[in-house]
Amino acid sequence: MFKKKLSPYEAAAHLIHIAANRFRENWDTELIELNKMLDDKQKINDEDYADYEILLALLSTELIVVNNLSPEKYHTVFSCVLNLASDTEGFEEYSFLTLKNDYPRGIAEAKKRGELEIEGIIQVLAEKLDITLNPLRGTLLMQMVIKNAGIWKNIVQNYKIS
Repeated sequence: MFKKKLSPYEAAAHLIHIAANRFRENWDTELIELNKMLDDKQKINDEDYADYEILLALLSTELIVVNNLSPEKYHTVFSCVLNLASDTEGFEEYSFLTLKNDYPRGIAEAKKRGELEIEGIIQVLAEKLDITLNPLRGTLLMQMVIKNAGIWKNIVQNYKIS
């Protein structure tokens, strides 16, 4: 079977585009559900920031998949994702630092505790959204991220990254 070729940059752009579109499909409903679980001090009022932060958490999750399925391309794809995400108006430096430092730190800490990598991502996401985690909130945040994942797997199944 012939697969269309994508450069790592094109694959990273595809990843970000699909992630953003998947997530936005259900964002309003999910925000309502999340806010129902939060007390008044923790309710999410800045929807744009929360939307973007959850997108960064999803991209961090996808980068784990890149490392697992395409380890030889991980550093190149990671750099491309960093560069593309850093081009987001109003979030330039924030995107870069969050993807390069914050989520990897959370993943490393989760691994030290013997937890799954996604648990580290959810911990960082909760901190960034100023949400005190409990099992129900953590499960909802995890669901918001995980249900939109699987993008890189589809990319490598349908394209040759070269």
